[in-house]
Amino acid sequence: FWLDETLVTVWQYEQCVKAGVCKSPAIDQASNMTYAAQRLDHPVNCVRWKEADTYCRWRRMRLPASDEWEY
Repeated sequence: FWLDETLVTVWQYEQCVKAGVCKSPAIDQASNMTYAAQRLDHPVNCVRWKEADTYCRWRRMRLPASDEWEY
């Protein structure tokens, strides 16, 4: 198995949203400060497991299994 070396950025996740596949994460001023237009190069946050799974499938990838993640 392979893991990406970098976190998914706001810009990368937004491409999935624009394609109509992913949903925008819930905007919350206290916990979701990086999901903003001026921070497109920051890691996306406040994405639930289901949303992350959808994003990975859109990229023809998958989330790691528990044992893969621990390895």
